Amino acid sequence: MRNENHQHWISAGLIAFVWFSLLVICLAALRPEYQHAYKAINELGAIGAPYMLVMNTFGFIGTGLLMAMFAVGYRSIVGEQVAGYKALLITALFFALTALPIAMLADGDPDRESSYTMVHLVFVMLVPIPWLWAIISIFQHYRKGPFRALAVVSIFAFIVLTALTAYRMLGPDSNVPGLWQRASFAVFLGWYAIAAFLLRSARQSDLQRVAR
Repeated sequence: MRNENHQHWISAGLIAFVWFSLLVICLAALRPEYQHAYKAINELGAIGAPYMLVMNTFGFIGTGLLMAMFAVGYRSIVGEQVAGYKALLITALFFALTALPIAMLADGDPDRESSYTMVHLVFVMLVPIPWLWAIISIFQHYRKGPFRALAVVSIFAFIVLTALTAYRMLGPDSNVPGLWQRASFAVFLGWYAIAAFLLRSARQSDLQRVAR
């Protein structure tokens, strides 16, 4: 059965995408030396960065909270047979924990000998694991049901993000690494926005069929 108290939380998926994107754009605009094409997003929250607390508190923790709200709203809409719910909650937790800031060297590169940087990078690498598991579960569960559109969007996001990650790791060095990272974020958080739209627009009859 649907939980009307949490149904509206599904919109947090769309808000997360818009909120994080605008925050990155605005904080970057306040730093003339910061260039999206070359700088990583987590540098906005690095130790000593001008707006470190803003980025880490409202960017990573705030967006992680919105992702968790989306997961609760998703379960409330779909019902007890929801697929990937726990994995989405874990994804939100790992994303929020990336608020642990990295340390930077004088030349602007991350200090990989710093324990802060290493812990941050661990959570960065952990974030996509439960998310991909949730995506696969959603595709398997809904590919033949009334939520086929959500299943298609999910597997498409899985393929695109996997390809982007593989290219960044195995492909030639890019002269615009920041843009590749932002493309990955766009796919990752974009899935939440599209999923929120699809679930909000689902018909009552469809929701009841899935919840059985």
